[in-house]
Amino acid sequence: MPATAGVTPSAPWATTITYMVALLVIASISVTSHLLTNRIVARQSTTALLVNTAGRQRMLSQRITRLAQQSADGTLAPTAAAAQILALTARMETAQHQLIDGDTAIGLKGSDAPQIHDLYFGSKVHLQQQVLDFLAHARAFAAQPSPNLSDPHLHAMVTAADTSLLDGLDAAVALYQSASEHDIRHLEHLMNTLTALMLLVLILEALLIYRPLFNRLTSAISLLLKVSTTDFMTGLLNRRAFLAAAERELAMSSRSHVPCCLLLIDLDSFKNVNDTYGHPAGDLVLQNFAAVAHKSRRDGDLVGRMGGEEFALILPATDLDGGIQVAERLRVAFAESRVTSNGRTIAATISTGMLCTTGGSLTECIAHADRLLYQAKHSGRNRVEAASTAAPARPLTSTHAGAH
Repeated sequence: MPATAGVTPSAPWATTITYMVALLVIASISVTSHLLTNRIVARQSTTALLVNTAGRQRMLSQRITRLAQQSADGTLAPTAAAAQILALTARMETAQHQLIDGDTAIGLKGSDAPQIHDLYFGSKVHLQQQVLDFLAHARAFAAQPSPNLSDPHLHAMVTAADTSLLDGLDAAVALYQSASEHDIRHLEHLMNTLTALMLLVLILEALLIYRPLFNRLTSAISLLLKVSTTDFMTGLLNRRAFLAAAERELAMSSRSHVPCCLLLIDLDSFKNVNDTYGHPAGDLVLQNFAAVAHKSRRDGDLVGRMGGEEFALILPATDLDGGIQVAERLRVAFAESRVTSNGRTIAATISTGMLCTTGGSLTECIAHADRLLYQAKHSGRNRVEAASTAAPARPLTSTHAGAH
C-alpha cells in the first residue's frame, strides 16, 4: 500500500481533534469568565457593605458624643438624650459585631485581611477595645441622672471621638477599601491572562475553525470590562472607577485652573424605605435615582455609586453657580419622581454636599464634600449644601426644600 494511503484519512481526524480542543478551550474560558464575573460582583457588593458599615460607625460615634454634650450643657433634656444615646450605642454595637463576625442575613462576610485583623485586635491600635470602651462610657453617661460638662465619661467620649477612635475608624474604612482594591487587582491580573488566552483562541479560530466565535469572545471580554467598572445594580460607575475618573478630572482642573464640582449625594431616610416597603423596593428606588441622575447629567458629567445609598458626581469645567444649578435640577427631579412596588407608590429625596474646586487631593475634596453632606443631613435633608475653594473664594451657599 502506498504511504499516502495512510496519511490521507488522518486529515479529517486532525481537524476534528483541533475542533474538539478549541471547543474545550472555549468552554473553559466561558466557565472561567462566568466564575470571575461572579467573584467581581460579589467582591464589589461585600466591599460596599463593609465600607458603609465602617463609615457608619464613625458617624454614630460623632452623633452619640454630640448628644452627650447637648445633654450636659442643658440643650437637650437628659432623659430624652439618654434614650437616643442608648439607641445609637445599640446600633453601633450591632454594626461592630457585623464588621468582626459578618452577618449572613445581609450578605456581609467579615474581612480576613491580616491588616484589618491587626487594626481591630493588635496591640498598637486595638480598635475593637476602643469601640467597646467608647460604648461603655456612652452607656455610663446615659445612666447619669444629672449629667454635666465635667463628667469623666463625657470627657473620655469627646477625647475618643475627636482623636484616637476617629482615627481608628477612618483607618478601618481605608483598610477595607484597600483590601478590596488588592483583591480586585488580583482579579484584573486573571482577567488579563484570560484576555490573552481569548486572543490566542481567536487567532486559532480565525485560521483553523470558524469565525462566528469571534463575536462571542468579544462579548465576553466586553462583559468582563464592564463588570470591572460598573455597579451591578444601577449601571453607574462603581466606586473604584468613579474615584479614578474623579482624580483625573481634579488633576486636569488643577493644571488648567478651571473649576470643577464634586457632589456627594445620599438618599434621605433610605433605611425607612427598606424597613417599610422591603429591600426589593429599596433596590427600585436606587435604580430610579440612577436613571434620574443619568437623565439629568450633562455631556461630560460622571455619575458613580459609592456604596449603599451614597452616590457621587463630578462636573468638569463647572463653577459654583453652574454646579448648584445641576445639583438643584437633580434634587428636584428625583423628589418629583416616583416608583411603584406591590401597588404602593414610593417617593424619596436626596441630600447633597457639593464642593467647587480647582484642584487638591481627591481625599481632601471628598472629606470636604462629605462635611457639606453631613451639614445638609442635619439641616433638614432634601437640600444642597455647597462651598467653593476655587478662586475667587465664594461664601457657603445653601439651597433646600421641605424634607420628605
